[in-house]
Amino acid sequence: MSVMRIIIKNAREDKNMMIREVAEALKIDATLVSKWEKGARKPTKSQDLKLAEILGLETKTLLIEWMIERINYEFNFVKKWFINC
Repeated sequence: MSVMRIIIKNAREDKNMMIREVAEALKIDATLVSKWEKGARKPTKSQDLKLAEILGLETKTLLIEWMIERINYEFNFVKKWFINC
């Protein structure tokens, strides 16, 4: 389970913002923000930094979660590659 998706959703709800409002502030489509909250997609590093600013989160908090999820993704990719060799 993605911790980042929970952090994003909770922070947005705590600020009483709609997904659409977050998307407008980031200048992206609302469906992308929705996918982040569902764990179907991950924000880019630059989106992550802007998101922290918009939601009033510590940049470090989201960046650490972004890095953890990126490392897990890379690890699982390599693991699958080795298994399939």
